[in-house]
Amino acid sequence: GYLTANRNELAATLAADFAHLGKRVVVFCSDVRVCSSVADSVNKLLPPPSIVLDENQRLIRETIIEDVGDVSAIFEVDSRRAGVHHSDLLPLERRLVEAAFRSKRGKQELGLDVLAATSTIAQGLNLPCDVVILAGTDRSAADDPTGNPRTDLRPHEILNALGRAGRAAYAATGLSVVIPAKPIIIELDEAITSNNEDLYTTFAQQDACEIIYDPIDYLLDRIEVSSANDLRVQALIRRLNAVTPEGSSGLDGIVRRSLG
Repeated sequence: GYLTANRNELAATLAADFAHLGKRVVVFCSDVRVCSSVADSVNKLLPPPSIVLDENQRLIRETIIEDVGDVSAIFEVDSRRAGVHHSDLLPLERRLVEAAFRSKRGKQELGLDVLAATSTIAQGLNLPCDVVILAGTDRSAADDPTGNPRTDLRPHEILNALGRAGRAAYAATGLSVVIPAKPIIIELDEAITSNNEDLYTTFAQQDACEIIYDPIDYLLDRIEVSSANDLRVQALIRRLNAVTPEGSSGLDGIVRRSLG
């Protein structure tokens, strides 16, 4: 046999503990089903909320009910301490979850303090929170051409998710917790951990920025060197000039907007 990670159970327990201390927590999960599982686990560990939706949030909720046709089909945020945030929700449902998560409350008031979100949503999520928990350093990839059901998160994706804790203008500091996808084996005799690529990827000292290749940069190099004699480069320039939007300055406009 082999060890498997209890990442989701651990993430839910940590999130509930931090929420109990009055912290707002975002848990990044590998897929939509895990989001629901983590949120359900947190809700079982925490007392129910004590605040209600404000007028604007109630209007959003009513609009959602009109869209789906039945109140039983919507995700109710006013009766839970943990919610979900993923692409399977309606845009208005995500907006309502975000609004409830942002809501101001007093020290003794309990509200929606935990969000379980997918890592893909994480790249564009801009919500103030105190704690970020990354439940695993991989994601589901059912459509992966190689047939691999899971794929590792890239370094910039991990760091981007962790950087959501302690957003500017909301908090001076934030806490990020990484739960590796693979269990960390401790060799007690040697007092060292086994080789774990997740840890080296996340906490390495070297630059973890993503390398971006700009095709326009390559084109400019070719133009500088051999545009007069290279028919392919000349054809590409003509096509770029032909397909630019109305009001644009053709190839010049494209070049000015590029990294090249």
